[in-house]
Amino acid sequence: MRYSFCVTVHRNTVAAVSALLVLSAWLFQSTQNPLQLRATIFDDVDETHPYKKAVAYMVAHGFMQGYEDGSFRPQSPVNRAEFSRVVVEAAYPRTSGDVCMLEMRKSAPESAPFFPDVPQGSWFEKYVCVALVYDLLTGYDDHTFKPSRTINVAEASKVLVLAFGMELAEGAGKQWYVPYTETLVHAGAMPKSVLSPNSFLTRAELAEMIYRLREGVTDAPAIYSAEAFHEAAAEPNEAVQGMYDLINSVRADMGLSPLRYSSQLEAAALYLAKDMYETGNFNHVSSDGLVLEQRVFATGYLADAPFYNLSENLGSTNGSSQLVFDLWIASPLHRTNMLSPLYRDMGVANVGTFWVAVFGSRLL
Repeated sequence: MRYSFCVTVHRNTVAAVSALLVLSAWLFQSTQNPLQLRATIFDDVDETHPYKKAVAYMVAHGFMQGYEDGSFRPQSPVNRAEFSRVVVEAAYPRTSGDVCMLEMRKSAPESAPFFPDVPQGSWFEKYVCVALVYDLLTGYDDHTFKPSRTINVAEASKVLVLAFGMELAEGAGKQWYVPYTETLVHAGAMPKSVLSPNSFLTRAELAEMIYRLREGVTDAPAIYSAEAFHEAAAEPNEAVQGMYDLINSVRADMGLSPLRYSSQLEAAALYLAKDMYETGNFNHVSSDGLVLEQRVFATGYLADAPFYNLSENLGSTNGSSQLVFDLWIASPLHRTNMLSPLYRDMGVANVGTFWVAVFGSRLL
C-alpha cells in the first residue's frame, strides 16, 4: 500500500499571537509536576511494553510518576524541568534539592531566582539548583533555563554520564556529544528505540536508561554498533539523503534556492516517524497528541521567531525515496510544500516504511 498526507502552517501577525497563546498553554501543562498514581500499573504500559520493567522500577522508587488518567505516557518527550527532577532524584541523595536551596538561601538570602523562567517556589526549582551546582545543565545565552524545552538524547547523555560519575569513553568524532553517547552505548544503557543522538528523549527511554545505570543492567545491549549510531547522526543515511537530493534538484530546476539541512526539523520529523512506526498511527498528530508546531517548537527551531512558516509531508510505502518523492510530487499539496519559495530549511526522517519531511522558515 502507498499513502501520503500533508499539512501546512503559516503564521502572520495575528495568527502568531494566537499560536503563542496556544503554545503557552501547552508549555504550562508540560511543566506541571506529573501526579502520582496509587497503582504502578498503567493503561499504556502493559506486559508487552519493552520498557515495562524499567517503568515499574522508576515508579516503585519514586523517581517517576504517572498521570491522573491512569497513563504513564511513555512516548511523551521529556522536558528540561522533568529531566532535572528525575536525574537528581535518581543519582543524588533524596535531600539534595532541599539542601541545595537551604545553602543558596544562606549564602544569598535576597537573591533573585536562578532564571526568570524558574519561579521561586516552583516544584522544579530545587532540582535546577542541584543541576547548576554540579554543572549538569546550564542556562541559555538569553539568561533563561527554558524548563519546557524538550531535551534530546545527546544532551541527556552528557548529563547522565556526569551525574552517575561514569568514566568517559574516548569517542572520536566532530560532534561534542560523541564521548558521552559512546559511554552509554558501551555500558549497554542506550535504549534500542533511540535512533539518533538528535532525537527527543521519551519518558520510557529515560526510565530505561536510569534503570540500567542504577542496576548495572548490561544484557542485550540496545545499540550493536556505536560507530553506526554516530555515523547515522553525523549525516543522513543514503535513503534520507536521496530525498534531500531529489527535492533540491527539482527546486534548482525551477530556479528556487536549495533547502538547508536542519537538525532541529529533522528531530521533529524523526519523532513522528518513530511514533508512527511503533504505533501504526499514520497521522500528523503523534500518539501522545503533539501537532507539528508543538514538535518543532520543542526543538528550539521557533525560539524568538514571531513569524514562521511550517509544513509537513507524510508517506508510507515499502518503496525507495524515489517512490515516496514521486507520490509527493504528483500531489498538488505535497508538491507545494516541497517547492514553495517560503521555505528555507528542511528535515527528513525515515523509520521502517514511514517517511516524514518537515519544511520551515522563520523571521527572527
